[in-house]
Amino acid sequence: EDGRLFCFLPLPRSAVSLRLAAHVHAPVNTTQDRRQILLDDRVGGQEVIQHNIRLLDVCIPENLVTCISTLSTRMKGPDLFCLFPTLSLNSSDAALTGVADRVALAFYRLLVRHPEPVFPTQSNELPAPSDAKLPPLSGRVSFGEAVFFSPREGGKIAKTDGHQLLDLVASCLSRFGVPVVEIPVKVLESIEHVLHPAQP
Repeated sequence: EDGRLFCFLPLPRSAVSLRLAAHVHAPVNTTQDRRQILLDDRVGGQEVIQHNIRLLDVCIPENLVTCISTLSTRMKGPDLFCLFPTLSLNSSDAALTGVADRVALAFYRLLVRHPEPVFPTQSNELPAPSDAKLPPLSGRVSFGEAVFFSPREGGKIAKTDGHQLLDLVASCLSRFGVPVVEIPVKVLESIEHVLHPAQP
């Protein structure tokens, strides 16, 4: 279930969503019915609009990167990637996706420049311990160091019985110390969209 956006009280899920796996409380300025965040100067004053833009383009994405960076020392890859926002690359409902995509774009722009290690490498994933506290993972790399691999390119790394070429290549790279990161397709596509935006 997606988290909700709160502005003291929750905003209607059907009207405003950030499509994040966490709740976000932000003092956004909304329309009177609390169904839209003011981003149009025909509806709100310039100061109000700039405040909302700063929250969506800077504050929320920065805090999300910090949160994910901190949690990356305590979470396994699949759980960590559930926290990453995804862009709705093919959505036709701009009203529902506009705010969420704005936050996601800003998040990925920050993440690709983030110098700290965030991405867990495939070879260093630890099994879950018997107690609830997870030990820190040592195999993390920054975006610039990571070699990404997703099911789109050939399935789970070294977890299938098949002899797919890409599985073998990724497994070999990992054995030789190359920081291979298995990443969900939607996260990879979101990163690709930020790095190589489609031409109009």
